[in-house]
Amino acid sequence: MTKKPATVIPFRKIDLILLGLLGLIELITAVIILGISSAKFPGVFLFGKSEQGILEITILAFLALSFLVLAVMAIRSPIRLEKWLHNVFPRYKWLLAMITLAGIISGWAAATIPPDFFGRFGSYYQWLRPAGLVAGLIGLQCWALFIWRAGRISALKEPVKWVKSPSFWLCLVISVALFFFSYFTKFGMVADTPLWNVPGIPVSGLQMFLTVLAIGGLMLLRRLSVTFHRLLEGRLAQLVIILLVYAAALFVWGLTPLNGDSLAVETSLANPQPYPQRDARVHDLGALSVLYGEGINFKEYTDKPLYMVILAMLHLVSGNDYGLLQWVQIVLLAVIPVLVYLLGRRVHSSLFGGLIATIVILQQRNAVVLSRMISAVNVKLLVTETFVLLGVILLALFLFKWEDHNDKKVMLALGGVVGALSLIRLNPLLFIPFIGLLIIIVYWKRKRLLLTRLLLFAAGFAVIFCSLGGQRNERKG
Repeated sequence: MTKKPATVIPFRKIDLILLGLLGLIELITAVIILGISSAKFPGVFLFGKSEQGILEITILAFLALSFLVLAVMAIRSPIRLEKWLHNVFPRYKWLLAMITLAGIISGWAAATIPPDFFGRFGSYYQWLRPAGLVAGLIGLQCWALFIWRAGRISALKEPVKWVKSPSFWLCLVISVALFFFSYFTKFGMVADTPLWNVPGIPVSGLQMFLTVLAIGGLMLLRRLSVTFHRLLEGRLAQLVIILLVYAAALFVWGLTPLNGDSLAVETSLANPQPYPQRDARVHDLGALSVLYGEGINFKEYTDKPLYMVILAMLHLVSGNDYGLLQWVQIVLLAVIPVLVYLLGRRVHSSLFGGLIATIVILQQRNAVVLSRMISAVNVKLLVTETFVLLGVILLALFLFKWEDHNDKKVMLALGGVVGALSLIRLNPLLFIPFIGLLIIIVYWKRKRLLLTRLLLFAAGFAVIFCSLGGQRNERKG
């Protein structure tokens, strides 16, 4: 019988000194802050059972003392400390891992969850927030140092491969350039009307916390259980996950009421239909003109002909019932989280794909809920932005597929997607020079492939854009 190899302690002497000193400083800081602010929160300590927070402060002071002992032992008796760790670490490594994880979760909760969430204990939570932040900071330091010393960073092969790809760097440069352009010019950040052009709807800290906590638990289970890992990566499990993501988006978005928006009439007993307004009304009239046999947008010029055709097809299913029309549109747009899931799985893993798909579902749910107060686009409005989002995610998936397989058909499809998106809004025309530049970068040393790929991309764009765009008639003269 062969003996199991002893568990190696990844930390070195300097690491233990650093962890001890940092923990000591951070905990002493928390003790000072709690002591100073305790006068602002009378009678809330120990959930209202104590007038002073002496017990909580004492516990933090004792923890600070333990970190001081760790630093002193690492300096004066490193051999003795190493022997003690070799006895303790293998036996309690999972307990230590759970304590570290609990510290990180506590820090994140303290940073993101508002005091109102805890009701009558909100004041107590607000007072303890510095302690939670310190717990998260200490846990993060221990985890980061362990990852570094254990050599786990070099094991991240797939993310490193992804970061090295030309697609990543081109997108990063474009994103940074757009950020600085918006930052200095304020373009897209300052409202041009009192009701429109807001930056967007965020996901709340609590939603992020609970989502990451759930996905993090599944990631831990996948790491601990080989059976769960194999089951998760199986074809049947992938199909089930995709169906669950689609169903979640469909019912969460569909069952969340749209209680008025600048682009939709607020429903009432006298007027139960969420009729479109402003831009949405223009799009809808252009779609109805198709059904009336008057051409797209009554044969007037429009830069959104494909979206009007899509709306006309949705009207064929729902008729003039705008409540049903919202559901039919969501049936199509619920594919967005599915594509986001596939993109996340391509970049990292199935669980990461599930994480970002959940965030997208929550973000659009928030957009619908807050539509009365913040006029931003959402999946229930008859606007083009959500369909463009669907196309942009599809475009990203095609780019990764092209990078993996260098497929001619994919390059043709890329041009077709950009052409279709440009008939929903004109903004996606900006993709043409950037994708062209990406093709030049990738095939710079292979001139023949460079020419053929550029021609295929241009052909895919021209076939869709010119054939459908040619149907747009100029204003009647």
